[in-house]
Amino acid sequence: MDTLLVLGACRQQIPAIRAAKGVCLGVCLKVVAVDPQPDAIGFGIADEVYVFDLADVGGCLNVAQKCGVVGVLTLAYDYPLPMVARNCEEFGLPGLLT
Repeated sequence: MDTLLVLGACRQQIPAIRAAKGVCLGVCLKVVAVDPQPDAIGFGIADEVYVFDLADVGGCLNVAQKCGVVGVLTLAYDYPLPMVARNCEEFGLPGLLT
């Protein structure tokens, strides 16, 4: 099963997590969510969760590599966009580039 990294797991990211898990789009992806808040609501529906700051380059890249992600995204926040770009560039994924 392909894996999607979602940077952020608060209420605003719930639609992306659900869509990736097949609730909305008919696709089925494993969702790995990262958020600095240990009680982030999206953690309840993600398949795998990690708690650390979304600007932690090493942490985000390690998670992406460990999980073999095929995509990375964020929703509703600008703060994680540089990290989305860094992951896309590092792993040759389509998307934002630094």
